[in-house]
Amino acid sequence: MSFAIGSDEQDHYLNHVMRLQNGDPVILFNGEGGEYNAVIHRPVKSEAVCHIEKHIPIDREMACKTHIIQAAF
Repeated sequence: MSFAIGSDEQDHYLNHVMRLQNGDPVILFNGEGGEYNAVIHRPVKSEAVCHIEKHIPIDREMACKTHIIQAAF
């Protein structure tokens, strides 16, 4: 399965900040659980496409609730 990167901001981040090239591995998240191992593919310079290789059903949420408290003096 493959899909195009959603926005110009995301494409800019992958191209110019992370400097990812064809064949570089990435881990994708969709917010519904699990991770997707994928590889960057660029059919044209301005568009990045990811080829998904495998879904890993893993839960990264902490098992216990965490509370952060800040006090101002």
